Amino acid sequence: MVAVVLLERIEKLGQMGQVVNVKPGYARNFLLPLKKAFLSSLNICAVKAELSIGVPSVLSWMRSLGVDPRYITQNPNGTFTSDPNAPPDEYGPSLTLGGYPITLLEHVSGISVYADMGVYHAPDAILQVTDSKGTVLYQTNADQRSRMAIDPGVAYIMAQIMADDNVRTAHLKDTTDLYADIKSGNLPAVSYVKPSGWVDGHPASSKWDLFEGFTKKIVDAVQANPSLWKETAIFITVDEGGGYYDAGYIQALDFFGDGTRIPLLVVSPYSQQGKVVHWYYDHVSLLKFIERNWSLPTITKRSRDNLPEPRQSSSDPYVPTNSPALGDLFGMFDFEHPHFSPN
Repeated sequence: MVAVVLLERIEKLGQMGQVVNVKPGYARNFLLPLKKAFLSSLNICAVKAELSIGVPSVLSWMRSLGVDPRYITQNPNGTFTSDPNAPPDEYGPSLTLGGYPITLLEHVSGISVYADMGVYHAPDAILQVTDSKGTVLYQTNADQRSRMAIDPGVAYIMAQIMADDNVRTAHLKDTTDLYADIKSGNLPAVSYVKPSGWVDGHPASSKWDLFEGFTKKIVDAVQANPSLWKETAIFITVDEGGGYYDAGYIQALDFFGDGTRIPLLVVSPYSQQGKVVHWYYDHVSLLKFIERNWSLPTITKRSRDNLPEPRQSSSDPYVPTNSPALGDLFGMFDFEHPHFSPN
């Protein structure tokens, strides 16, 4: 079985430098009380992560990277003042939205901690001074103002994922590589496909019919390869519902959600064609499908993929009687009666 997961968009959560009025919709006013700012934020994942970890821990972590979350106040003349030396319990409203108004130098210094195995080096404006004969008059000793900022093991993992070109290029490919692999029938067991911002269907930057065209091209290419089509399932979904309200049932899975409903389409010779499946699924159900199909362990012992399969009732099959519970998407397939003809 080959699984291809099409994602409409992957959001960057908690972008550095993001302040309250940078993106429309994050909050209506620049200066807000802490509680109101939390409630007004649409960056729910970042906000809940901060609440779970604790704001003091978040502040401590950022300051260990040389980044001082600034407390921003509005002056009587309408200008704004940034105070990086404010007490720990005073911080700007951007923090409540998962962002930090920081300088480029702080950003680069913070990233360098991961590259240097967790060691923070205070930035120096002048590294070396020489005279006209090349004699060194002053030389910075970077180690004199260095300190261990984060656990080296954490830094190693982050650096391997973020900064190792070999690791990144081995697993992150362009869509042209995807088309070539589909044509040759050499797809990996699982592929996650994310369209570019031009064709991801997101409002303001794209159109939905462009995402449909991007998706159709992949589906048509898979169906044109009969041997590949016979062992492929294509999951088409999006990252968010795009609204504040959902009349459907939403489980309280854990501290972070669940969220409002989103569409999920399964294109496969084994899918139940033209049927709406009334099982409770979410994004983690894709992981559960992968784990069941390839007999893999769960991500961790406490992640959502440990949740049981939902038990249904005849009165309302969508509401699990054993909540919290998540399906593994196998209920969307009929492996005994495949339809190999793409028509």
